[in-house]
Amino acid sequence: MGEEARNLTRALKGDTKLQGNWGELVLERILEQSGLRPEQEYIVQGKGLNLKNDNGQRLRPDVIICLPDKKHLIIDSKVSLVAYERYLQAESDGQQDKELKTHLQSVMTHIDQLSQKHYSNLEGLDKIGRASCRARV
Repeated sequence: MGEEARNLTRALKGDTKLQGNWGELVLERILEQSGLRPEQEYIVQGKGLNLKNDNGQRLRPDVIICLPDKKHLIIDSKVSLVAYERYLQAESDGQQDKELKTHLQSVMTHIDQLSQKHYSNLEGLDKIGRASCRARV
């Protein structure tokens, strides 16, 4: 089991796509353990919705949680592990400070990238109510 954990750690550190997949898996487990049901209270990857931004580009947020009154909570998970792991492994205070700043910059970059997607303006999002969440997928 220890070797498997080390292999997973190595894979997550070096592969951003794998990090994203892992983040989505963790997110879905959290939703399920919270009692939410896929395709009833939430939609994964915008399945069946054909959501588009103002430029006509198709976007697929990780999860759309259907709330009452045609409101939605959009979750697009991001995982920043490389600099965080270096921060944890740093042997000096100076190195820790440097890696923590790098990690925080990575988080801020993710926030900036997500804000540029303007999920609240997605074409088609306004047509999904909680009662129709299940019917749309």
